Amino acid sequence: MPVAVSVELLTGCYDAADVLDRERAEWPPHPARLFCALVAAARTERERSALRWLEDQPAPVVYAAQRSVEHCRAGYVVTNEVTTKPGSQTYPARTNGLRVRVGSAPAVPTARMVWDGLAGPGVVDALDAAARRVPYLGRSTGIALLAAAADDGDLTAPSVGVGEGWSVFEPCDMLQAQTSLRVPYPGYLDQLDAQFEADRPAWEVSRSRGYRLRDDRPADAAPAAPAPSVYPDVVVFRFAGLRPQGRLGVRWCRWRRTSR
Repeated sequence: MPVAVSVELLTGCYDAADVLDRERAEWPPHPARLFCALVAAARTERERSALRWLEDQPAPVVYAAQRSVEHCRAGYVVTNEVTTKPGSQTYPARTNGLRVRVGSAPAVPTARMVWDGLAGPGVVDALDAAARRVPYLGRSTGIALLAAAADDGDLTAPSVGVGEGWSVFEPCDMLQAQTSLRVPYPGYLDQLDAQFEADRPAWEVSRSRGYRLRDDRPADAAPAAPAPSVYPDVVVFRFAGLRPQGRLGVRWCRWRRTSR
């Protein structure tokens, strides 16, 4: 039966940057990031076997809020660079470096990923055991509560597993994609192990998949009619020899509705 992994952001924020653009926040959470968190929390071979099952499944459907507000934080932190010049007042011979970190505050601080595969009870229990040991998702400031459970609902039904305020991000071809998310793939666990041994970041072996928002409107639904304008006629005047400030535009504009 399908496996669903739920994510509850206990701080209300998701502190993670896009791996391709560090100045932009990542939202919704990428399935590959969640998979990496499960790998770090796995303790037994049984749990690693469950992760191998998970990486062999097609890309999951992601339920999350469509709307989120990005935020940016800047501050100086102690770096690993050693110097003889004055630097950190707390750690001698260490330097301070400016770090800019971005994150997002979603309209709903929860998310859910559903893998549509036939998983046995042992796989679900092993994934849940690893998920409950994950302390955060993204940076360590993004404290989260994770859990895995079986989902025997019809994944094609828009109402199944969808919380209030959630949208549905479903995998699709790149030509139809509205965004791309990094997802697990067969052999991903071995690649992560190799990256760890080489002291290399996990994102170097990530792969992306196209996603789009599911349109739950009926196929025969008529498009909404445009709202009528309160301005029957628009006349544009050009200033000659004057360049007023843009903020004063309201004072220069007037409209009058006449009957015909």
